[in-house]
Amino acid sequence: MKLAIQIVLRFLILAILFMPGVGAAQEEMKGHVGFFFVKPVKTDADFEVHDDFQYYYKSMTSWLIQNGFAFSYHTTTPIVIASPVLEEPLTFGKDPLKMVVGMILIKPDGTHKFSYGVGTGVDLILEIQEFFEMK
Repeated sequence: MKLAIQIVLRFLILAILFMPGVGAAQEEMKGHVGFFFVKPVKTDADFEVHDDFQYYYKSMTSWLIQNGFAFSYHTTTPIVIASPVLEEPLTFGKDPLKMVVGMILIKPDGTHKFSYGVGTGVDLILEIQEFFEMK
């Protein structure tokens, strides 16, 4: 079971890396949203949280593309975000993380904010709109 979960997670990571929208032109991009779940999935409770997080992440991707955001999904630390939005990659180790699940909102100037936990698609969109000052 553990091996099957690892295989599925690796497949999802590869699929996300090659999704359309991630490599859009820098001048079109408003920012980058880095989703992270950096805890190994070992228990049923872990799987439930991971499953919810995956569901809301997947529900967000088309909205992110339509609204000019690059995005990524991370399962290990350090979290390295190399984005067409940024001039240089940003690296976040385990130390700044208060929880193992959430997202990092990053403006093109490198200003960033951590958001922790699993939220609904609507909650995540509202938080993104607030941080990026979208009306």
